[in-house]
Amino acid sequence: MKYTDFNFKRDGFVGHLAEPENSNGNAVIIIMGGEKSLLSGIKIAERFADFGFIGQ
Repeated sequence: MKYTDFNFKRDGFVGHLAEPENSNGNAVIIIMGGEKSLLSGIKIAERFADFGFIGQ
């Protein structure tokens, strides 16, 4: 899995990108708010990547 981190100063937003080794060409965008979310956005993105989707 390939990971890319984004930060506000450089990119204008904060986020994480999880890309599978073999993508099926589809992507999903996960939007979550707050630092104390019950579920980590990167963990959800990784689960989509396990199924071939790019998760951000």
